[in-house]
Amino acid sequence: MSTSKKSLILAKYGLNGSRKKVGVNFWRFLFTGINTINNSEQCFLVELELLNPTENPNDCVLGYTPKVQVSPQDLQYALTGNNDSIDLTGEKILTPTYAVIRICKLGKNSKQLCTYLPVNKLSFSNKPFKVESGNKLFSENRINGFINIDEAELLDHPEYFCESGYASWNLNYEVEASKVNGYSQNNEKWIPYGLLAKFEGSVNFDGVEYTVNYQKSCGYVDRFWSKTFPQTWFHISSSNLVSLISGKPLLKSGFAVQGIFNNKLSLICNFEEIELDFCAQKNDTQYTVVWNCSQLSKEHEESDERLHWTVSVTSKDWIIDLDVFCNIKELYNRNLEYPDGKRDLLNVVQSGNATGEIKLYKNTKKSIEQIEYAKIVSAFCEYGLKEEYQS
Repeated sequence: MSTSKKSLILAKYGLNGSRKKVGVNFWRFLFTGINTINNSEQCFLVELELLNPTENPNDCVLGYTPKVQVSPQDLQYALTGNNDSIDLTGEKILTPTYAVIRICKLGKNSKQLCTYLPVNKLSFSNKPFKVESGNKLFSENRINGFINIDEAELLDHPEYFCESGYASWNLNYEVEASKVNGYSQNNEKWIPYGLLAKFEGSVNFDGVEYTVNYQKSCGYVDRFWSKTFPQTWFHISSSNLVSLISGKPLLKSGFAVQGIFNNKLSLICNFEEIELDFCAQKNDTQYTVVWNCSQLSKEHEESDERLHWTVSVTSKDWIIDLDVFCNIKELYNRNLEYPDGKRDLLNVVQSGNATGEIKLYKNTKKSIEQIEYAKIVSAFCEYGLKEEYQS
């Protein structure tokens, strides 16, 4: 199956004209690999982000890079050995501008690796869609790359917000179900253009080999394009579902939840032949949604603490209830930099092996009919809050 023309248009959205100037522009590729040693499943997230790509495309500037301002007079004092009048307390706050490529191994022993580069080190092509830099490629049907960051480099650059290590990936992918209207309002778009996607290839992470095959990859691809990040970040997605009614895998089913937009969430889902889109447009009153992300108490002394995501959507015709749980010990905590140069961060916890249930009801005038009740075998979940910089 080839990736649709619609998907290709969505994949390259924001690369041309005035749209390119927006603050945040990223692509996310999520898939599951199989450990070649013990056959365990491992969730991976590969990400390409452009932050303020037109601000200074020839340079790579991270907002958290220490930049002390020293006046010419203070410098002269320093050179003559007179330190009495030197003022090194003022620190220049920089507007960040860079491209960053990340790969994250999610679940037990989570770990993220990343590499930063100037935006002009990337080559962009629309026909066919392709973003490339050296051995790193993001295209309409393929992603591959290589990251190697040692401990010494990381000690020099704590602003990288990652760990040391090595990873390479070489993958083909196909989009099976694409969605256009995740969310679109002014200078902000969320596009789950690979609601259902299949990946095939290999990953090497810190010397461990993983195979990725179409049948078990449970892939997902989306885009986020905005002037800035929201103050609250909420995401759940999965295409690894098994019906608790029939006992069969739901091979054509998947869902994605994203927000917060206009104090609402968008929920996009396929239940086999049923396709439902609940988009959080500003004036949309077609549905109501209630959500939460909370920490649960231990069920008993030996059990682990868990985080609980809940979403409930109600419209005239449909009701969808979603419950997802993950072990707090297996969460990965990462930081995303806001583009405004104030050093604010989006502090996000994420999991690639959450589990739960999703229920679909048909809302009729006389009764509520259950259409599907499915087990979520594995899900990707995120919850984040804005963390303002304290000088």
